[in-house]
Amino acid sequence: MQPGPQSGPPPGPQSASPFASASPFASQPGLIPLRPLSLGDLCRGLCSTTGRYRRQLLGLSLLVFGVAHALIHGALAVGLYAAGDEALLLFEDDTVGTPLLVVAAMVMFCAVSLTACAYALVHAVCAVVLQHAALGSPAPTREVWHRALARMLPVLGALALPLLLSFGAVLAAALLTLAAGPGGLLVGALAVPFVLWVWTRYSLAPAAAVIENAGPLRALRRSARLVRGAWWRIFTVSALMLLLTGVVAYAVDVPFSFSASESGPDGDPGIWLTDDSGLLDAALTTVTAAVASTLTTVFPQLASTLLYVDRRLRKEHLAHTLAPR
Repeated sequence: MQPGPQSGPPPGPQSASPFASASPFASQPGLIPLRPLSLGDLCRGLCSTTGRYRRQLLGLSLLVFGVAHALIHGALAVGLYAAGDEALLLFEDDTVGTPLLVVAAMVMFCAVSLTACAYALVHAVCAVVLQHAALGSPAPTREVWHRALARMLPVLGALALPLLLSFGAVLAAALLTLAAGPGGLLVGALAVPFVLWVWTRYSLAPAAAVIENAGPLRALRRSARLVRGAWWRIFTVSALMLLLTGVVAYAVDVPFSFSASESGPDGDPGIWLTDDSGLLDAALTTVTAAVASTLTTVFPQLASTLLYVDRRLRKEHLAHTLAPR
């Protein structure tokens, strides 16, 4: 007797791929393969993402850093003008009066605030763009800008807390070294590996703050969990990227710095505010700072976000949850 027809799907082995059931996610729907990434995958993903989304990445980053550095130079110019004769005395006999100290404090506050906001915004831009690159979806500049702007404060918190922790460790080590004399140098040197450990442990927090819509503390905890078991790999890739971009930024900075020194106004702040050579010097310095900040921020942060994607692919099957929310 022939067996009757059986209902239901024919028996067969289930697919072992964690992405098989998610039809929108092929093995590589975008520029980044949705599988554990090798070093070659990281490099190719970095280059292809930068090439395809260069307007969003490099264009927005140059705009943000250019505006930030222009505002910093503007605050410095206003401060020098407000200090008046006090600023001239500083260049003549290194005399520092109370008005100049107040001006310096205000300019420093503006510089730190603007720089921190600019770095947080560019970190957010990198994470937003890479999220689109992993899915192969278009990333309109307006959409990237609004999304990055909305996540700037959580990213700023995720960057600030490890920085404050590292600064506290360095300050404590310096005070200990001063108190203990030469014998305290060895103990003070322990701050260096601690800072590197903190920097690596929380390096994925900005990406988590953007892609997971996480607050600063949650993003830091996520980074710590994802880094666990891969500290040396993340440290090596991140340090190599920082070294390479630092060399490139220095190579870009040298000709601009030479041009600025040749056209500089000999250190007189009054001339710097009114003379054409002083204005040219300020413009060159602003452009140089914006280009160097872009190079030393975009590529390392793209690498960190790729490492974040890699860790989630290895541990959490990221392909099912990568779509923007």
